[in-house]
Amino acid sequence: MAKSLVERFWAKVQKTDSCWNWTGTKTLGGYGHFYVGPRGAPKKCAHRIAWELTHGTIPDGLYVLHHCDNPPCVRPDHLFLGTPQDNTDDMITKKRHGRAKLTEADVLTIRTHYATGSISQRTLAKQYNVSNGTIGFILRHESWRHLT
Repeated sequence: MAKSLVERFWAKVQKTDSCWNWTGTKTLGGYGHFYVGPRGAPKKCAHRIAWELTHGTIPDGLYVLHHCDNPPCVRPDHLFLGTPQDNTDDMITKKRHGRAKLTEADVLTIRTHYATGSISQRTLAKQYNVSNGTIGFILRHESWRHLT
């Protein structure tokens, strides 16, 4: 007999004392993906499915965010709903910037070193293993704007 969606979903979760981690396929960012429909149907984010299985439909325009800041976590009490702005605010508060290679300290150091005039944008890009464009965005405060 075929397993139900609920059985298939929770079978791919490893429960620990803290997070319940998704063990199925994941995105490069670590978020779980799960096929809800038949083979070949689009995948849905595992943490969103966990929310829906526990709390019901997610209202249009809202995200499912993680209190634990652990992308593969699907533990319902670690999840909460928020707007895109809530997601951005949460990211900044937790000092997480998506898949950023640089830390806030790196950005401040880059700006300080460049201001001395002793190092080029290209050299900084090589030193930090990012593109010349990324350094330009940082120096013009087009990215990491919250840092002064």
